[in-house]
Amino acid sequence: IYDDPNLRDASKKLLLRKTQWQIRRFKKFSEGPVIVFIEEPILSAYGSSAYVGITEKDVCEILREPLEAIKAESAISAVHVCGNSDWGVAIRSGIDILNFDAYEFGYSIALYADDMKEFFDRGGNIAWGIVPTSEDVRGESADSLAKRLNDSFRRLKQKGFSESLIEERSLLTPACGAGSLSADDTRRVFELLCELRERLTS
Repeated sequence: IYDDPNLRDASKKLLLRKTQWQIRRFKKFSEGPVIVFIEEPILSAYGSSAYVGITEKDVCEILREPLEAIKAESAISAVHVCGNSDWGVAIRSGIDILNFDAYEFGYSIALYADDMKEFFDRGGNIAWGIVPTSEDVRGESADSLAKRLNDSFRRLKQKGFSESLIEERSLLTPACGAGSLSADDTRRVFELLCELRERLTS
């Protein structure tokens, strides 16, 4: 699809229309602004040999129309990336929330301190996917996840970000989708998410 300009444009338009439809539907049930997460796992392959011909300009152009549609509907835009990535590219695309697998790659966000400063300055937020959505969830606790998350916070603080700013601009989520997990493991993911929230806010 990407290599065919017509199919690429059609897929962007389809994503744009689905985005508008979802926002308008969910607005009926929301007292606040709707948040729309664009699932963009391929950003984890950006810069690899398989996608050597794709530039940052290409990535931002693909995301531009859906992001503009989200803003036009007075909604909040977010991108979820399943793996590691060049977080600067994702941030510079103009998103409001960056959601990533912080369980595996939480350390990496501090490598983009300059981009993070600009991101925070314009009101951006990080959705830390700190609860694993794999069998690893069976061996974790709220305490162990808090330790892992605080380690990522510490790396940002070493780059000059205040603890209060980091906490103010942080959301907690599962690392990825839980569709491949058993019902018990899925329950455990969301139990841990609630327990971690209570631990961090108490």
